[in-house]
Amino acid sequence: EKVAPPDEEAIRERYRKIATRLVNPEIIRFNQIFISTVNKSQSQVDALRAKAEEAHRKLRQGGDFSALVTEYTDDPNSRYSGGDFGYLARDDARAEAYFGEEFFRQLFSLRENQVSEVLRSNIGFHIVKVREHIDAKILKLDDQLSPTNRMTVREYISRLLINERQQRLLQQAYAQVVEELRQEASVEIFN
Repeated sequence: EKVAPPDEEAIRERYRKIATRLVNPEIIRFNQIFISTVNKSQSQVDALRAKAEEAHRKLRQGGDFSALVTEYTDDPNSRYSGGDFGYLARDDARAEAYFGEEFFRQLFSLRENQVSEVLRSNIGFHIVKVREHIDAKILKLDDQLSPTNRMTVREYISRLLINERQQRLLQQAYAQVVEELRQEASVEIFN
């Protein structure tokens, strides 16, 4: 509690040391119509592809994306939020393994506000509308760490420096207590 917050110079110095590690990968936020093919037979998958193509045809004819999400999607978490998937980072290896490399490649090739064709992933069919496409970049001091984390780089570094100072003080206090206990104790070593 007695640790004073770092000054601006200390923050800037640490930023210069770690700036190249403060990188946001390419990120997209998208809405989707999702039709699951998990545990389906080939004939069922073919029927589900036709269902996805039907939804896509309605979109091309001017259908409302949100209304079609409500009608077609198998994702209960996004059905009533317009199919909002949220943010997805290009370097998210777990998500890439889950959805499939080809799906990821196609997804990240879309531009902002672009609607995809019917895309196939490891888990189903998707029609995607990209809401936001953020290029990879090195973060500046006053940038947010990510779209989902409101903390700025400056706040992050400040907390990092405070934590380091607290750890040093804790280690010093621990060493002091150990030394005091050694001075008070009578220690005999037997061979």
